[in-house]
Amino acid sequence: MDRKNINRGFKKLRVWQDAVSLYVLACKISVIILRPYLLCIPPGRDS
Repeated sequence: MDRKNINRGFKKLRVWQDAVSLYVLACKISVIILRPYLLCIPPGRDS
């Protein structure tokens, strides 16, 4: 039996790990950027 694509699952795993790392980085950056705006919203306002 000839196995041509033995690394196919590993490549998908690497792409998934890169996507998760990018999401975490984007969340950290958005918290830094939006923090001053979030502190200015008075309590009780849902906007």
